[in-house]
Amino acid sequence: MPGIDCPIVRIQETLETTYKGIGGLYYSRDKAWDYIKEKTDIDLLKVLQDIANE
Repeated sequence: MPGIDCPIVRIQETLETTYKGIGGLYYSRDKAWDYIKEKTDIDLLKVLQDIANE
């Protein structure tokens, strides 16, 4: 997992701040996979991992 000084982490934090600042929602990493599973009842991360392992 990238460290806090990683540019990707800084970009994600900026996006989160921006979206929340305008009243939106932002999900990344595990929270994003959890959100998808909660809304669709599909474990998309597992589906993609299973496909990658074929």
